[in-house]
Formats: sequence, structure tokens, C-alpha cells
Amino acid sequence: MISTVKGPYMNPTLTVGTLLLLVLSVIPAASQTTTVDVQGGSLVLDHPKDWRASVKGPLAGPTLELRPDSRGDFDILITAIVSQRSFDDATVARMVRDDGDKRLSTSVQSKLEVRAVNGEQAHGYVFHLTDRNPEKGPGDFRELHQGVVVVGPLVLSTTVLTHSTDLTTVEAALKAIASARYVAARR
Repeated sequence: MISTVKGPYMNPTLTVGTLLLLVLSVIPAASQTTTVDVQGGSLVLDHPKDWRASVKGPLAGPTLELRPDSRGDFDILITAIVSQRSFDDATVARMVRDDGDKRLSTSVQSKLEVRAVNGEQAHGYVFHLTDRNPEKGPGDFRELHQGVVVVGPLVLSTTVLTHSTDLTTVEAALKAIASARYVAARR
């Protein structure tokens, strides 16, 4: 119920507008859920509705590829590897940093910056590098965000390839990766 009380501190129009903004802020943007069968269960991930998902590879290490459905140009690859061992936060950070340091010599950056990617179940890191070579057009990406994210028994090798001006896709991709969750198969 919306208050109709008038007074020096209550503007009904402002109250309705504020209520509408609050309601709209909790409604998620159009998204879809993709489920990838893995050995022993499923990897579940939420991503924008206008991204097309495809899966290739065996149950022991399937790769989910996310690409634009119609407009845009990017490529997101997530390979889910079932691990028999657990990885603590420091080990994951070290793995990502070591991988990024090996690639630093071909990038514009002189220092590697690592960013945390965390969700309800997902915990990991990505680095960002810009290729020294200029882009040659569609499908040739200069920006790389790559890392490792652990979700239950899964180790996700993540790669986000974009053009230099596409920060919106990068943020949406990292949000999708952070949404990853593992669902064990029913026995």
C-alpha cells in the first residue's frame, strides 16, 4: 500500500517513483541459465540472454563457449576440469599470477594486475593483458582476461577475449563466471 499522507516531508509522486526504482533494482537483467554436464554432476552458469552457449569436449573437461547471439564480437571460453584435489585461495592466486607473468612480455602492460572473481560458490582470480599487436578486425581480439576459478570439485579455466573498447562484455563475463555453481549428480 502506498501512503497518501501529505505533509512537508512526503511527496506522493516521489514516494511512488522511489518505490518503483527499488522494485526495478531487484529485478535481474534478462539472463538465461546454461547447464553443462560434467563428470559427477553439472556446472550451472547465468549469463546474458543475448549470448549463445555451446559445449564441446568430454565430461571430464567440457568447454563452454559463450558468443554474441547477434551483435557484438567477443569470445568467452570456460573449461571445467574435475579435480581430485582441493585448491586453497593462495594456490589459485599463484597459478593465475604465474600464468600471467609468462604472457607479460607480449603485452602492453609492464606489471600484471590480478583481480578476484567471487560468487556464492565460485572463488578465483583473473589477470588482464592487452596484446602489443593492433587488432586486425572482427574475431581478432586484443584484450585478454584469463584465470582460474574453483567451484566445488571443478577447476574452471576461464578466458575472456574482447576488443579494447568492450568493458561491458568483460564485466558481464566476470559476473557470469562468478555465478558459476556445481550441482552434484543424484545417486
